[in-house]
Amino acid sequence: MDIIDYNTSSNNEVEISSNDQLYDDYYDFDIRAQTILGKPDKIVVMTLGGITVIANFISLLAIRKIKGEMTPHRMLMVSLALSDILVSISIMVHLVNSVVNPGPKFPDELTRRLHHSCGRAFVDALITTAHIISLLNLLGMAIDHYIAIIWAIHYEQLLDKNRCKIMIIILWVISVICGLSDFYPGETFYGSSNLENTTVGYYGLNLFDESTNTSAIHFLNYCELASFTEYKAKYLIFAIAFLSIVGMVLIYTNIFLVVRRQTRFMQRQMGVAPDSKKAVITTLLIVGTFMLCVMPMTIFQFVMMILGILKHPWTKTEFQTLMNIQNYSYIFLVLNSLLDPFIYAARMRDVRRGYVRLFHPCCKQPNNNPNSYFVMSTSNATHLTSLGNNDRSVVTAC
Repeated sequence: MDIIDYNTSSNNEVEISSNDQLYDDYYDFDIRAQTILGKPDKIVVMTLGGITVIANFISLLAIRKIKGEMTPHRMLMVSLALSDILVSISIMVHLVNSVVNPGPKFPDELTRRLHHSCGRAFVDALITTAHIISLLNLLGMAIDHYIAIIWAIHYEQLLDKNRCKIMIIILWVISVICGLSDFYPGETFYGSSNLENTTVGYYGLNLFDESTNTSAIHFLNYCELASFTEYKAKYLIFAIAFLSIVGMVLIYTNIFLVVRRQTRFMQRQMGVAPDSKKAVITTLLIVGTFMLCVMPMTIFQFVMMILGILKHPWTKTEFQTLMNIQNYSYIFLVLNSLLDPFIYAARMRDVRRGYVRLFHPCCKQPNNNPNSYFVMSTSNATHLTSLGNNDRSVVTAC
């Protein structure tokens, strides 16, 4: 979702490549806001981002309304909701930064260059951190489901509350480190012979220009220097997304096979086949929506990485097309954060009861009719259902 990018060319001029029209009032806030935020993909992203924050915040409140101690599964749901909220916030910060922090027109605008490059680097780090922790949380939820179903007897020993807390902390620390990894260039990437620290806080970088077969010194601040590396932290999103896709497909496929095997066993032994449609639907929802939302960006990043390694000219000639593909594939990642509370939280019986308690003022009061009764069942969580006469509406209890 790069709105404006610039690179220092061989003649030390700033080349501005933008999907916006060049206009005279380049630094005018109102014009930039209308031009950038008025695009269809930005409108869709802002709308989805706002809805995502609201949906996940309501899920957090519903989880808080659940009675009893916080279980490892609920901890993972809280972590997932927070990561999805962070995804939406990072998008809003990115759009605001695109409007209020434009790139410089000329290379001698050192202060604006510093603000733009470091602001953009910070936003990229925030976006990368948010998406990585969201992906890792989804993988953690899959592992939790696997242990709860396959090794149900040993669940409390394998994943107690303390271990779950440690796992969540480790996932967040890994995500922050990956997100900030763009800030680690230095001599590791360039070598001391090509990198000199100047007295004004800028680095003199000796770059080779293939078009002229000459090398020249370019003076860059630290954030610009980091952007000149071939390594990009966003590649980690692709790698972790690929790992998460493979892991979740294997885990949920195994869970589905185990559930189906148990269903057939019960049918042979008892002559009654339990309804396994819910397990099938849940598996398809989790795996299907994850692949639908994550695969487009994963495939795009993989193709771009290959083109970058091959230095294919198509990345320059079709820059605008590639930017549009990236922007629209990014929308699917945001959509995944919006669907998470409905797939994971709202489908759990105890969380649904938390929703009912949360919206108690909006609920119908329990019917005191003796013909209505409640059936309580527990399986790691409490599920409340209400039954009534055929000629009466279903009673909602809070």
